[in-house]
Amino acid sequence: MRAKAETTWFWGVGGMTMNTQAPKIMPVMMLAPKSRPDDRFQLRPWQGFALIAVCIIASIPAAFAATDPGRALIWGILVQWMPFLVKGLIFNIVISISAMALGILAGAVLGLRQISLNPVVRKFA
Repeated sequence: MRAKAETTWFWGVGGMTMNTQAPKIMPVMMLAPKSRPDDRFQLRPWQGFALIAVCIIASIPAAFAATDPGRALIWGILVQWMPFLVKGLIFNIVISISAMALGILAGAVLGLRQISLNPVVRKFA
């Protein structure tokens, strides 16, 4: 007795299509390849933190060089620029939240249009 082929439905560009042969392994189910010991460039986590620390420490003399020689304390400059930095931080957070809200709203509308029973609405989704 022959085994019955499974029928699966897939959403394609033109709507729902039927496939009589279900794939055995989908690319989503495959595991990521393991790193090989012969990879040339591979950082450990502590090396990444050390690299960031070196970059921050190396930027301190540049900050001193960009200021007046009479006022060489970085803390005074930070206090002077703090209102602008805080305004920029708040603006950045507002823009990020707005972009996420707009993306969620657009995704929900498009998703609901794709599963709509009305073919005209579904066509323009």
